Amino acid sequence: EAIIFFDTHGIETDYRAATLYNNMSSIYQEKGDTDTAARYLKKALSILENLEESNIEIAITYSNLANLYIKTDNIEEAEKYAEDAVVMFKENSAEKDVHYSAAICTLGDVYFAKGDYEKAADLFETALKFIERDYGKDNDNYKTALTNMLLSIRKKQEKE
Repeated sequence: EAIIFFDTHGIETDYRAATLYNNMSSIYQEKGDTDTAARYLKKALSILENLEESNIEIAITYSNLANLYIKTDNIEEAEKYAEDAVVMFKENSAEKDVHYSAAICTLGDVYFAKGDYEKAADLFETALKFIERDYGKDNDNYKTALTNMLLSIRKKQEKE
């Protein structure tokens, strides 16, 4: 219904429509329908890419796409979007956006999936600094990044 409302009121290319598509993607991901989830993220991205001053939202959407592609074992696409997200955050928020650490963790997940445990560990370690800065150490994001860093270190040692 919301999409129909946006279409009939001429705001189908508005920031609010992009937000709706991002939210719809999350719902489809929870249902396990990754194809539809990816379609909605790409719709959001196509809107955001045509709006001024939406670089942070684009970076967040890139990160969401990377996470989705990791879940579907499409590591090549995941890497492309994760790298683009990290670069876009660096260029547009001077690493101050609270979503930056999540993008770094996503890139860490990509390198972990590729078997580059050293690079993954470095990325998780970097993310930990930003998570601590933004949220402190007593939260699930910090604990997950720390666990992922330690697992990456252990996998690297096993590989040697």
